[in-house]
Amino acid sequence: MRPQNPLSSPVPLPRLRPLALAVALLSPLAALPLQAAEAPAAGIAVRLDIPAQALGPALIELGRQTRLQISFPPALVEGRRSAAVSGSLPPLQALERLLAGTRIGYRSTGSNTVLLEALPTLARPATPILPAAPADRHLPEVKVVDQRDPFLGGRTIDEELIRSFPAGNGDATSLLKMHPGVQFSETRMQSKRQGEIAPQDISINGAKYYQNLFQVDGARINNDIDPTSNNPNHYANPPSAAQGIALDTSLICKLQIADSNVSARYGGFNGGVVNVDTCDPTAELSGAMSVQYTSSNWTKLIVDEQDYQSFQESSDYTAQPKFRKIFYKGNVSGHLTENWGVTAAFSRRTSDIPLHAYGSAGNTTDASAKTQTRQIDNLWLKNVINISPDTRLRVTVVDAPGEDHYFIKNQKDSGFTLTSGGQQLQAALEHRMTTGKWFVQAGYTTADSSRRSETNYQKSWRPSTDKNWNPSPTATTEVEGSWGNVDQTSEAASLQARFESIALALGPTAHRFMAGAEFEAEEARYARLNDHYVYLPANAKATTTCALASGGSDSDACSLGAVNYTGFAGKGQYFNKRDVYRTGEIALSTNKFGYFLEDDVSWARLRTRFGLRGDWDDYMDKATLAPRFSLNLDVLGDNRTNVVLGQNRYYGRSFFGYRLREGREALKITESRTITAGKITDWVYSAPSSAIVNRFNEIDIPFDDEKMLGLSQRFDGWLAELKFINREGKDQVTLRTLKNSSTNKNYYAYTNDGRNETDITTLLLRSTTPWKLAGTTHQWEFGLDITEIKKSHTDIDTSISLTDMDKYILYNGQLVRYVDRPADNYNRPKTLRLTTLSSLPAWNLTITNFFRLKSGYKAVVNTGTTQTINGESYAVWQSRQYPGTLSWDMNIGWSKKVTGTQSIFANLRIDNVLNRSMQLEPVNNIPQYETGRQFWLELGYRF
Repeated sequence: MRPQNPLSSPVPLPRLRPLALAVALLSPLAALPLQAAEAPAAGIAVRLDIPAQALGPALIELGRQTRLQISFPPALVEGRRSAAVSGSLPPLQALERLLAGTRIGYRSTGSNTVLLEALPTLARPATPILPAAPADRHLPEVKVVDQRDPFLGGRTIDEELIRSFPAGNGDATSLLKMHPGVQFSETRMQSKRQGEIAPQDISINGAKYYQNLFQVDGARINNDIDPTSNNPNHYANPPSAAQGIALDTSLICKLQIADSNVSARYGGFNGGVVNVDTCDPTAELSGAMSVQYTSSNWTKLIVDEQDYQSFQESSDYTAQPKFRKIFYKGNVSGHLTENWGVTAAFSRRTSDIPLHAYGSAGNTTDASAKTQTRQIDNLWLKNVINISPDTRLRVTVVDAPGEDHYFIKNQKDSGFTLTSGGQQLQAALEHRMTTGKWFVQAGYTTADSSRRSETNYQKSWRPSTDKNWNPSPTATTEVEGSWGNVDQTSEAASLQARFESIALALGPTAHRFMAGAEFEAEEARYARLNDHYVYLPANAKATTTCALASGGSDSDACSLGAVNYTGFAGKGQYFNKRDVYRTGEIALSTNKFGYFLEDDVSWARLRTRFGLRGDWDDYMDKATLAPRFSLNLDVLGDNRTNVVLGQNRYYGRSFFGYRLREGREALKITESRTITAGKITDWVYSAPSSAIVNRFNEIDIPFDDEKMLGLSQRFDGWLAELKFINREGKDQVTLRTLKNSSTNKNYYAYTNDGRNETDITTLLLRSTTPWKLAGTTHQWEFGLDITEIKKSHTDIDTSISLTDMDKYILYNGQLVRYVDRPADNYNRPKTLRLTTLSSLPAWNLTITNFFRLKSGYKAVVNTGTTQTINGESYAVWQSRQYPGTLSWDMNIGWSKKVTGTQSIFANLRIDNVLNRSMQLEPVNNIPQYETGRQFWLELGYRF
């Protein structure tokens, strides 16, 4: 049986199943209200939907929708077809898209009129026809709703969907639940851990979760201190996160994900690229404020009956029977002058998690209950300055600290605080010329993964008359103290520049060139702020004295309270050995340089993109070259049926964590002492037990080779994209365990022995034209991915040996190589998604539904047994199949105009509407489950 945790609201909530089904039926499938509005042609974006067709009628339709006056001789457009234009675009940019690949340019003849002319060939000087922007036009904000990537490299999620999608804890990666090829960790999905608010880790196309590139407005925000570390209770290494800045979705107006055929502009990843564009200032003064709430009282937490009692009495962060989350958000936006716009925003996400301090009830001299907390803040300021009609400056400041308070279960004085997040200052200059556009961006970024503890020691005593705070009658240790104070920080200064040309004619072909370079100087620091002492229970020995040979008495690591433990016979105890993590600092720096070249070539019905990216840094001192190639064939010449090919290489990043480990181990020593002549001797040094035997820069940089085949089909009101992707991960970094036979000590070596291979098939089908019915609008998106992953290791810290790489195991009755066994996380073989968005203006409602059907989860386990075949003994591994899951999440948005531009709004979010039990991989042979039905409520005011 799988009983549900009876943590229900004190105020009875209505039964949701009939109501939710009725709401879903009333909003037949997704709704994205796309209502075109008339607008002058200057720099103001106009919502457009012009399908691919003969060029002449397309130009006439563009003029009708935008009131842009377009002049052209009929012979110029005869026999030519236009590309499709769909989205919110300024008229001149929409015109450029209609003319893409036609070898036709335009010349401005007035503030609202243009003349079309044939592009010149390079037989004459390559002077493009496209002029500088008219004097009365500023560089506009470009907000694309449905921009089709010609090489099927990913997708764009627009502001409308961002605001209405039921997105987890309000973080950017939660929005990617709707995208095929993105998988989330099963661990964070557990119903038992719903008090957490940090962004979830994601795997894109089977790559490691720490090998994605995250950007905000084109600037990198990855935390490269040690993103593979995620254990808050690690003695030396406070956890880091893949994202250095956990940006709230209220600050995001567009999210782009690139998962295949990725442009050479991007480097430093094996998986994919996630770039978020923050909101530009509005023309008029506007703003909003809101508060969002959920708690365990509004959530059905589903646990197995074997786990129920221990879950209710939990004293550990991995099981959170009660929590309360409150999110505060506010922003204001507008223009200080005609050419200077400013947006300022603040958000605070908090979670309180009350727990038992000890695993057993009873009397204690310590507190019996303690509360853990989580907090993420975002303070954000964005300036956009139109220096001239063709030049725009953007300056953004972000302060996004995080602070999580923990305690260690069954320990006294064990509190510690983890600080995370970071800050960023960036300035970006965009300049438009007759030949193209220049972009120059400079930035300064910091990241933090530090810890502050209550004490500078951790002592594991045996139970005695004065060491007795653990209420368990069977306790064998009485532990006090915490993990010690550690600073882990990084700071980076970066500069990048790129040039994007307009289409230039060369014979029968048109070329769009892009070239750029980037430089980054980054420094990381690891520091033990004070000596930290660890006393293990095996080193607690019987004593009748605490007198020191050097004089005085030891009250720190010695106690004469009568010990109630085998071998002590009522004597006291002292520690004869301790580990010392010494005060010390490790500072590392790296200079990185990258460059790229790209040529986007159009010829008749063929479009190709040739790219090359190079990277180098002075630590690894290895130069990499990553070729990128993509091809698009317009089968019928109408831009409706397209076949896409691609072959690309992506090199990953190196992390400071690799290098910090080399120096961090040197800070640890072991000291010992004994009792001589009735007195305790002084501490003496003994060598540590392990070390790194090679430096990280002695190995190669991991990379992924990608092959891609795709088909894109546009038909009336629909767009279908089918992709087949093969990824081979090579030279993947892992640790190998060694043992010195003479000293019997363990050593570790970095190797390139890891590898993985992923085959992914994705299908995306979405409506491009809203379906209108009785005053309502509806739009929907369907996604499917089929994934097969083979990997040799989970992350860098997974230690494997060379014999493991070559050995065979008996897996499900067949002999296979150890490294070819299936992955055990981020490995849902099939996932089906349906996103719907409906607008019901008569009721002031917007309803979003997200359905996700995941196939069964396969857990791969070593049974601990062996079987002999032909005289050889093989370890027996098995896969355990767990059932598939169907989830339905919903967001109901309501707004009501109060007066003028002021309105109030509310969002009711319901996760797992049907309250289904969705099983995950077991922990300690106990099944785990995703969260049951959960309610979120947001109330706000907008002006």
